[in-house]
Amino acid sequence: LIPEMAAGPASAMRDLKIVPFQEPMPQRTICLAWRRNKVRHDECVELAKIIRGLDQAVLTA
Repeated sequence: LIPEMAAGPASAMRDLKIVPFQEPMPQRTICLAWRRNKVRHDECVELAKIIRGLDQAVLTA
């Protein structure tokens, strides 16, 4: 069980069959967590801002 995008181009998938999920489609929740005193705290905060700014269509694709 892998995402379709991880399977590669259709022309290279001779031994794979793509079977779409039925409704309701599976989903997942992603979380960012870090310690405040982590060396890359500022980078983690910036990454969180970028993810929050993504179009919902990208996040639900």
